[in-house]
Amino acid sequence: MRFSGRDRILVAKMRYIGDVLLITPFLRALRKGFPGAHIEVVVNKGTEDVLLNNPHIDGVIPFDREMGKLAQYSFTRGLKKKNFQTVIDLSNSDRSAWIARFSGAYDRVGIKGAKSFRNKHLYNMLIDIPEDIIHEVERNLLIAKRLGLRRLTDELVLNLTDDELLRGSELTSEIKGSPYAVIHPGARRWYKSWPMERFAELADEIIESGVEVVIAGGENDIENASKIISLMKGKALNLAGRTSIRELAAVIKGAVFFVGNDSAPMHISYTVKTVTIALFGPTDFRRWHPVGDAHFVFAKDIECSPCGHSKDCELGDDTCMRLISVLEVAEAVHFILDEKGIKKAR
Repeated sequence: MRFSGRDRILVAKMRYIGDVLLITPFLRALRKGFPGAHIEVVVNKGTEDVLLNNPHIDGVIPFDREMGKLAQYSFTRGLKKKNFQTVIDLSNSDRSAWIARFSGAYDRVGIKGAKSFRNKHLYNMLIDIPEDIIHEVERNLLIAKRLGLRRLTDELVLNLTDDELLRGSELTSEIKGSPYAVIHPGARRWYKSWPMERFAELADEIIESGVEVVIAGGENDIENASKIISLMKGKALNLAGRTSIRELAAVIKGAVFFVGNDSAPMHISYTVKTVTIALFGPTDFRRWHPVGDAHFVFAKDIECSPCGHSKDCELGDDTCMRLISVLEVAEAVHFILDEKGIKKAR
């Protein structure tokens, strides 16, 4: 496949926040390969903030999945006016494939899938990716390699401004400069989450070890955050529902370590170089684990996991997440604190 330095390139990644963050190594490779190209990214509305200030792109185009047909028609007309010559669809979804088709771009690159209509009629260039289980970042970089790009690295990019970092400090000012850990209990489905009582028990263990605890989350996590705090013996700073995604990133960046389920904040944590303890259940951790060697992954090997969380779990109290004990996660916490030389003040 050939690009020229004059190309206007549109990259499509219409998934969730974490998925968008995981394409940033691909975007770096694309920019390094074609420094003169104009590169924009189309993403689902609500995920665009993780690409703000990304030095490897020229713009982000949010797509509102709730818009009506007339608004969708207007959206595609707007894309055509931008005169993109190439679309690279990393989403592998029907919606992104149709957007690629109606973008007006001559070269429409997609991932070869099971749907022959999409392969034949919506793209005119297909990339065949092996079905081997590899990390999502590796998958994106394999696509980059197939496009002839070089200088590949798996380091993710999330550039925070000085004002955003200051805001993170302001949000944690109650801690008064003490070292703190961030616990994020959020998950897209209930059975992707570690039980709240275990987060509470771990939070008390962290406090007992001499580190403050910040409970973080979005609007949907307010109830669970309150439950965790009500179950704790000690006190924690509750920021659930009080931060934007970039403010949350700034708070996480200032933490000694992060504990959370498979979720966007977990991906943000290792992106901003914070030691990450990731708790996996229904999701295949081999595809989504933290990138790097300084992190901890907990996942239990049971017959039905990973299940892809395509339907509700019927195991009740025997879910794969419940098999992860507080003791083993606490051991990781103490290892991190020992490595960083943090000890409880006497």
